[in-house]
Amino acid sequence: MKKPFLLFILLPVLLFACSDSKSIVLWSDRQEVADAVELYNMSGTEYRVIFQYKKELVSSFFKEETKPDIIIGTDLSNSLVKNNLADLKEALKTDESFSELLMSPLISGTEQHKEFPLVPLSFSPLTAVFTKESKRMPRSSLYIEIEEMRDLGIQFNSEKKRGYSPYWDESFLLAFLDLSGAGFREDSEDLLGWNREELAQATDSLKEWRDLNGGLETMDAFDGKYMYDNPVKLLKEGRNLFRSFNLGDYMTLSDSMNRSLDFFYITFGSKLYPGTVIYGGINRNNRSIDQSVLFMKWILDKKSQGNIIASALKNSTGTFGFLGGLSSLDDVNREILVSYYPGLEGKIPLTSYIHREPEKPVEYGKIKEELLVPWLRNSRRENGETLEEALEKWKKLRIPF
Repeated sequence: MKKPFLLFILLPVLLFACSDSKSIVLWSDRQEVADAVELYNMSGTEYRVIFQYKKELVSSFFKEETKPDIIIGTDLSNSLVKNNLADLKEALKTDESFSELLMSPLISGTEQHKEFPLVPLSFSPLTAVFTKESKRMPRSSLYIEIEEMRDLGIQFNSEKKRGYSPYWDESFLLAFLDLSGAGFREDSEDLLGWNREELAQATDSLKEWRDLNGGLETMDAFDGKYMYDNPVKLLKEGRNLFRSFNLGDYMTLSDSMNRSLDFFYITFGSKLYPGTVIYGGINRNNRSIDQSVLFMKWILDKKSQGNIIASALKNSTGTFGFLGGLSSLDDVNREILVSYYPGLEGKIPLTSYIHREPEKPVEYGKIKEELLVPWLRNSRRENGETLEEALEKWKKLRIPF
């Protein structure tokens, strides 16, 4: 059972009770960060960090008059956010962990004008989940290439079974496009830019997969009959061969649900999709840059990350690992995380395999939900509109923050 975050209720009181000269404010769209802040405040620091949860983190950062000193969360790797953040390369130039991250593919998309306003803290890679009793799975690797996943799924197909359809899971669809080189990125004129040839090839591959699964009508009939059920239930009943989950979501399934399951990390061309990446940054206009830097050094410290992992388990917060995923630091995953999650022994991927992501549009969360996923689902059918056409329609309907 998840621990209730009573801290949220007390935040307004805490915010005004703490002296401005002895407190800094941190915003995040991840509830897991509250536990980390609580640990930091218990570490003997002179300045207290006040945690505030912001569901719409990026839009809140621009719309609200009073800004945070530190920001931690998803969808931060865009130019508008980074323009407002301090250069961490300068602030953390003596930090060993930050030097390590500068060589990691996870740092991709965080740089701006030779500065590094963001640092990757954790990631939750995409996995292909299956039942342990399945005899079709290769057991010699942590990874499964998308083409192998497709071929195994097609071999599994029968009248009342389908191995896997990429259209079942939105995260998989977007991962497939990114790994295929679609390169969704910020475009100053059109909001969203991409590599047109690679996107066309990726969508053609998705349609080919659709046809190999029996075609549009067959898949729609199957989905309409079976796919409203719980994905884990469908796996255990033998209705599907694979379902995809971010690692953090998979690891928080109950013991009764995942006891009979296992997973591969999904790759394409030997590149691993990072899934949900949590970034951290420091506001340029800050109550205390020095104290904010101290917090960032603390959260990047390997011992601190171990304490955060242990605290989440002890307090039964219902989250996995470090801030809901794997740490961006390999040593933390291999030396610390596996001691708390023995089932991950031998199943930690190296961050060097991660696919490099470009800088994303400022409203990428909304773009994925409102534009890309509906367009991809519609593109299953012949004579669907182009992404350029769908983007123009979306721009007319969107409400900018």
